[in-house]
Amino acid sequence: MNRVANSRLRSAVCAAVALVALTAESAPSYPVRPVRMILHPQPGTGPDVVARVLAEKIAGEIGQPVVVENRPGASGTIAGELVARANADGYTMLLGTVANLAVIPHLLSKFPYDPLKAFAPIGLIQRGPYVVVVHPGIPARNLHELIAHAKANPEKLNFGTPGLGSTHHLVWELFMMRTAAKLVHIPYRGAAQALTETVAGRVHLYMGGPNLSVTQNVEAGKLQYIALTGASRSERLPTVRTMIEQGLPGFEAYQWWGLFMPAGAPREAVARMNSALNSVLAAPQVRKRLHDEGVSDERFATTPQQLGAWVAAEHAHWGKVIRDASIRIE
Repeated sequence: MNRVANSRLRSAVCAAVALVALTAESAPSYPVRPVRMILHPQPGTGPDVVARVLAEKIAGEIGQPVVVENRPGASGTIAGELVARANADGYTMLLGTVANLAVIPHLLSKFPYDPLKAFAPIGLIQRGPYVVVVHPGIPARNLHELIAHAKANPEKLNFGTPGLGSTHHLVWELFMMRTAAKLVHIPYRGAAQALTETVAGRVHLYMGGPNLSVTQNVEAGKLQYIALTGASRSERLPTVRTMIEQGLPGFEAYQWWGLFMPAGAPREAVARMNSALNSVLAAPQVRKRLHDEGVSDERFATTPQQLGAWVAAEHAHWGKVIRDASIRIE
């Protein structure tokens, strides 16, 4: 090849490289269109309100709308499968929970997705303990008294939950296994009904998030705090002792929500959404709004890797509880 041809070849290569660089610089970065956030709770519920607050604030961070879509049913399986099968382009997200990622997969003989492989974790929204309360008619004002009363009256005390196989149900099963207490399960169609029945005295025990509905009934003398299920006390209820403090070492159970994309989503999209989520959750006004909705301030899985490890641990933990308690919903 002569010098002229060589020079022309070098010029052509340089031009091509420059064109690629120019194209990369001018190409719009993620996101370039609205992003969907799929969740299974019904509109108007606590998680739905939280999702809409986050969607509005994240949209301001990323410069594109975040559209909330409620896909209720099958304990979150419908929403989970929709996202698991979605195009992994970074424009579909799941607001995943302990229910559809760590509990329900163990309760069904056939499950439409692998919760540990179907999603790319983005970040944790919140993790918070449950609070155990009793009707004042039960002679128990702490965990020791509750366990003693339950053992003295086997299968005479009952507890209400949002349904068979709900996380609330599993926490009570874990409680019975750890204490040898024998309680009766009364499943309802939702947490609100179970709480209402406890306030009325038709149910003895209730466990749920420390939201306004619970705290207001305690303040009115209609319920009594017994314990928290977290590893440490809650900023919301600083005087309520944990189960660990009251003699059940290692007893932990949490409600939690996180954001996920379909497995294989672009790293750029996951990183951008993780950054936006963490920024939004650090804002004082957002934290106050979520606090008013009963959302715990506790956040520890702020990276995708941390959230992935947390989901795997929860999946293994509740799977063992379900197997040990021989629970099936089919």
